[in-house]
Amino acid sequence: MGNITYEEAESLNAALGQNGIVNMSTSGTVFNGNWVALQIVNDTTFTTLTESNSTGSLTGVSIPSGIVLFGQFSSVNFSSGKVRAYNL
Repeated sequence: MGNITYEEAESLNAALGQNGIVNMSTSGTVFNGNWVALQIVNDTTFTTLTESNSTGSLTGVSIPSGIVLFGQFSSVNFSSGKVRAYNL
């Protein structure tokens, strides 16, 4: 396997949680940050989900546990559930 570039290494680190993780379990709390992925731990219904370069909305939709949402997320709030957010 050849050498990977710095950008590839950064991407891999983010995907593996090496840049840090935020465990969100307090519904009604607005979490602000910069995340590359949101792992749904318990069925979650978002009231706020701010994502860069995205069209449409997932607010008000119940996302089942086990799903991982990939993107660039900056603000998260939910009425129910538990989420594990991977820092960018």
